[in-house]
Amino acid sequence: MTFGISEKNIIVTGERGDMTLGEGKEDDYVSLCYNQPIPNFIEDGTDSIHIYKEAENRYVVEFWGFMSWSCIVTREGIEELGTTLLTDREPIPSWTISSDVDQLPDWIPPDYHPPNPIECDGCGAEITVTEVLTPVFDGEYDRCCRDCWNGSR
Repeated sequence: MTFGISEKNIIVTGERGDMTLGEGKEDDYVSLCYNQPIPNFIEDGTDSIHIYKEAENRYVVEFWGFMSWSCIVTREGIEELGTTLLTDREPIPSWTISSDVDQLPDWIPPDYHPPNPIECDGCGAEITVTEVLTPVFDGEYDRCCRDCWNGSR
């Protein structure tokens, strides 16, 4: 599973934590988070991805979750990853940037915009797409905040 990164742009792969970072770079990363809005459905795989810029044309990518691994990719490879995961234009996207960054890295697709908050169908509160729950009832799904979801169970 390469998340859209072509083989020619993967320099090396290994276990998560195998790739060493330059001094001071451990805390300088962008994190992408997989959004799982269906509360009664568990999906194994990768839950989050940490991306560290190692050099101008080298990025360390760590995949976290049930399937954990890491790789070093080229600039083109990190752009492929960004395009694959962040061009989902659904109101509740599958992947979001979960890091607080002052400025988006230049490998993020230019048409990427953080998703808008969602209105809870129960109480009308605005909630972020990473907090919304979409339980399925009789083939239909609601968009719920955690309080409304807990109250309906």
